[in-house]
Amino acid sequence: IPPDEIFSFNEHLGEVTKDEGYDESLIIFGNRTTVGIGGGVCQVSTTAFRTAFYGGFEIVERWAHGYRVSWYEINSDIGLDATIYSPDVDFRFRNDTGHYLLIQTETDLEAGTVTFRFYGTPTNREVVVSEPTVTDIVKHAPPIYENDPSLAEGITKQVDWAQDGMNVSVTRLVKEDDQLLYKDEIVSRYRPWTAVYKVGTKKSQPLPYTPYNPNNLNPANRIYR
Repeated sequence: IPPDEIFSFNEHLGEVTKDEGYDESLIIFGNRTTVGIGGGVCQVSTTAFRTAFYGGFEIVERWAHGYRVSWYEINSDIGLDATIYSPDVDFRFRNDTGHYLLIQTETDLEAGTVTFRFYGTPTNREVVVSEPTVTDIVKHAPPIYENDPSLAEGITKQVDWAQDGMNVSVTRLVKEDDQLLYKDEIVSRYRPWTAVYKVGTKKSQPLPYTPYNPNNLNPANRIYR
């Protein structure tokens, strides 16, 4: 990444389509969690964002998920996720070091991890990140139950999970040689999210009745007396 150039995650990601090799997984679409092409790619954009954030780079564009997603808080504070939805919702940062920056990525399929490594000229930057501040908590609504004719009667399947709404802010100070470069605030506004259950309504079909006829038995199963 040349000096002063803005890195766009979507630009380097390319088209998110099945033809490009993307599978279906969970995505947030409207006010529901559903299955869509490229679901889970936000785990990669979140990793890229955190690398740039803790590396002291200027964050140009970053968006939080529509609701609080708990797995982004494993080994991390709340409010440090970064969603993308090409081409409109992007993660971007500026290489403001004055030197070229090399980004290398690595995946470990067995461990289920993705790693971003930034290489460049040392800058002596110091990054100080505050604890998250949580405000304006809104309790989630009661669960929603929807009939589903594709599920058998007696089957209930959860397809969305409840989360309270809240605002989260994280402050970052970036210093270089004891001089403050900038102070910024990462703000996440999570909506309250309702649990949704699908209730099966499909009636089971009775097995057809076949009268007993010993002549229809397989000869190997007949008993001769």
